Amino acid sequence: MKKLFLCIVITLFVVAPISNVHASNMSNYLPIDLAENPDHWAAEYMMQLIDADIMKGYVKLNGDLYAKPDTNISRAEVAALLVRSLDLESTEAGKTFSDVPEGFWGYEEIQIASSLGIVNGVTDTEFAPNKFITREQLAAMIVRAFGETVDFSGEPMTFSDVKNNWAKEYIDQASSVGIINGYDGKFFPKDTATRAETSKMLIVALHLEMVDLPSDSELTDLVLNHENAVYEKLKTNDYRATYPIFDQYTLGFYHAMVTDVTDLYLYLTEYDGYKFAFEQVGTPEMNVISKNTRMATVDLSNLSYDVTVTPPNSTGETENDDSTSGIYFLRMIDGEWKIYSQVPHAFENASFETSSITPMKSTR
Repeated sequence: MKKLFLCIVITLFVVAPISNVHASNMSNYLPIDLAENPDHWAAEYMMQLIDADIMKGYVKLNGDLYAKPDTNISRAEVAALLVRSLDLESTEAGKTFSDVPEGFWGYEEIQIASSLGIVNGVTDTEFAPNKFITREQLAAMIVRAFGETVDFSGEPMTFSDVKNNWAKEYIDQASSVGIINGYDGKFFPKDTATRAETSKMLIVALHLEMVDLPSDSELTDLVLNHENAVYEKLKTNDYRATYPIFDQYTLGFYHAMVTDVTDLYLYLTEYDGYKFAFEQVGTPEMNVISKNTRMATVDLSNLSYDVTVTPPNSTGETENDDSTSGIYFLRMIDGEWKIYSQVPHAFENASFETSSITPMKSTR
């Protein structure tokens, strides 16, 4: 039903706000700068992190989202990304830094990361949260964070500018598994890292985790159980009953998409008099494409829906929608697997107008 979903959702971007339909949740996952530059080398990495509720991006005061791939990234932002991506918690007290008060946006993440030995301060009492992170610091943090779930025993690359560097051990480990590659035999350890570079390194690390892998059936059952549970409610037009199902099985971009669509279904049926009928067609075929400790992809094929749309005072028209079939992206969070995206992405289908420049706030 994804083709119909996208057609309806995109309507939310162009129609004026109407009562009982809130502003689109999908706008929190569709960065305008990547939509304008979809060929950016890091677009795929960043979209995965944004879709999965790991990277939040920068939001203008008018609500427009920007990924800002070529912007330098701060030490606090990296600590937050690592804690979110690994779903980290800690009962141990973190280090006390004079420049990270309790009211600071990244206080909790820095506390968790420091208590687990992932991050250190620039001194015994200062963390320098807003200082741009260097490439050597980034390599060290990532290797420490993934030390228990990634095998770093490969052959390291040789960088001419890393011979006596304090972070050489971490840089060697990161390069041994392809988390970092360098530039023409150099690593440039003192240079600052960008949001794009950090996204790439983080996604590569996540896909290298190979401990406590889920069974194939655990992943395929999740996708199919979600699909069937929603279908049972759609058959009786009980759209409100789908919200708890979305909460149970989905997160991030996918949760925003199906929630937005359901909001509009409710409006069209309750206020405009439309009627919808759904009939599932085909026998689903499932295949696990990849699986790691915290990330997985599942292919669903041979499943479509006959969707009949009946406007008020008119006859219904039926169209077969086969776009529910596709690749689903899953993330392990709080001990449960959830769907966070699907290919093709609305990012590839919707167009966005760039609004005038207004002040931005970072939600990291």
